[in-house]
Amino acid sequence: MRCRAIPFLGTVAIVCGRHTQKRCKYCGRTCEKLCDYPVIRKGKPKTCDIPMCAGCAIKVGEDKDYCRPHFNLAGEPQYCPQPLLFEK
Repeated sequence: MRCRAIPFLGTVAIVCGRHTQKRCKYCGRTCEKLCDYPVIRKGKPKTCDIPMCAGCAIKVGEDKDYCRPHFNLAGEPQYCPQPLLFEK
């Protein structure tokens, strides 16, 4: 059983258990996002849900990230909330 200390409300909580952190499928870093590409699983609409770190996920919407293969398959442009404007 693995235990770890987590900062919580100005103190430290000790959490023990068999909790495993998901790792990015592409680089092995800690998973922060899941692929949001729509798929059909067992006849029901779902999302891909491949675990990815922020560096490997490709943002295609406000709260929408795709894995590399699904980004290439979808052909959607990469998301940018506001264009960068430089003043001269």
